[in-house]
Amino acid sequence: MDRTRHASGKNLLQEFFDRFPYRPIELEGLYDFEETTAREKVALPEPIIEERIEVSENLPIKAVYSEEGSPCFSAILAPPHPFLGGSSENRLLLNLSTELAQRGGFVARFDYQGGESAQGGDQGVRSFWEDSDAGYRLGVDEILSIHRWLSERDYLRHKPVVWIGYSYGAQVCMWAMERTAPDRQIFISPVVSRILDERFNCKQKALLIGGSDDFATTATEFQIFSESLLTDPQTRMIKGADHFYTDRMDELLEAVLEYLDPCLSVENDVVPLREKP
Repeated sequence: MDRTRHASGKNLLQEFFDRFPYRPIELEGLYDFEETTAREKVALPEPIIEERIEVSENLPIKAVYSEEGSPCFSAILAPPHPFLGGSSENRLLLNLSTELAQRGGFVARFDYQGGESAQGGDQGVRSFWEDSDAGYRLGVDEILSIHRWLSERDYLRHKPVVWIGYSYGAQVCMWAMERTAPDRQIFISPVVSRILDERFNCKQKALLIGGSDDFATTATEFQIFSESLLTDPQTRMIKGADHFYTDRMDELLEAVLEYLDPCLSVENDVVPLREKP
């Protein structure tokens, strides 16, 4: 498939594991978790647009959707942890939002509130790995606010809502499911060693995607984790994929689209008005 690819810079996560190794592994060549939100600006394919919308006070989303037709589903994309450079400009989420919008989705990317103050460095990454989010579940309020906002749009009512969490974002989705639930959920490369009882909040259909060469979660850990979920999730282990899906992006996108096929087949019947600031 011919898809636009978004570039990314050297990542803070690589520097972190060089200094505080979780597992001895060669990280050279892994290119995500941007230290800043800088990226190569690539034009979106027509008629896809990206629009900044304030869904609540101090919570903007980057909404990606087609100006033609009506969305047949909505999706919330939860990024990796900001202490490790995760943001709404994450390369994987950029590609995913474009692909989903081309298939009829209204896709919301966001940044964690307060995450912009995380400067990284030794203290930031050590804090994330050792004790971040103890008693403070960064990102839960954002997902719930966006979910509520989507449910209030006339052109999205009665349409499936999908939550997609990548890395730390998968854990955020599980926390949020304690209070509400999407119609479908996708967890991409969750760091399963950090996920505790929140896994039992997953009561809807789910897809769990991992990479056989992921330094943060081994294939064995991935399998044990999938078996511990109550929903008997679909699983997809992508051979040769690292935590960032370097050279495996097409396989990741295909897995997501295959799982969401029932949502993609919904008939469009209402043309939405473009949101106004």
